[in-house]
Amino acid sequence: MKVFVTKLCSGAEKKTDEAFKARQDEMSKVYGKYQSWSMPMSYKDVKEKFPKATVTRTAMLTSIKNWEMSKDQHKHKGRLVVLGDKIYDLHGNRIYKDSSGAYWAPLCTLAAARCVMAAALIHGWELKRCDIESAYLQTPWPNERVGEHFLDLDEDSVAALPDDFKKQYKQIHEEDGRRPLVRMIKCLYGHPV
Repeated sequence: MKVFVTKLCSGAEKKTDEAFKARQDEMSKVYGKYQSWSMPMSYKDVKEKFPKATVTRTAMLTSIKNWEMSKDQHKHKGRLVVLGDKIYDLHGNRIYKDSSGAYWAPLCTLAAARCVMAAALIHGWELKRCDIESAYLQTPWPNERVGEHFLDLDEDSVAALPDDFKKQYKQIHEEDGRRPLVRMIKCLYGHPV
C-alpha cells in the first residue's frame, strides 16, 4: 500500500516557474476547458443587473504532490477554491454564519487516513478509491435554486489567466476602482452548494 503526500508550497516555492505553470494549468482547465465563469463585470454593473446576487472570494492553492518521494517525482499542482465559509451579499453582509457546521465539510487529515488504512490492514479489508475527474467543474451552477453567484478572484488566480481576460479585468478595475466580479456558470471546489 502506498500513501502519497501533498504539501502546500511555501512562499518561496510558490514563486518558482513550476508553481506558476501549475496555476496556469489549473486556470486553463477551470476557465478555458470548463468555462466555469463569465468575463469580468464591474461591481456596479453586477449590483444593477443582479441585486440579489451573492459573492465569494477565491484562493489559489499551490502544492507539491508526491512530496515524500524523490525530487524528480514531485509534481506541482494548482487548485482554485471558493472560500465557501465567506459568502456575502452585494452590500457586504455575510450570508452563511451557521455555527452548527451545516455548510462546512472538514477535510480528512493524514492521521485519519492512516488510521483507516491501518484498520484495513488489521482486518484484511480491501481499500478502493474513486476519483471522478473534475466532477465539480462539470456541474452547472444551480441559479434557479440558489440564485446568481459571483466570484471575487484572488491575485494569484488573475495572474494565471490568459492575457485577454487580464486586460479586460485590469481595464474594469481601473474604471470602477474595485476588483471586477465574474458570474459563476459551473460549480467550483469549496462552495457549500
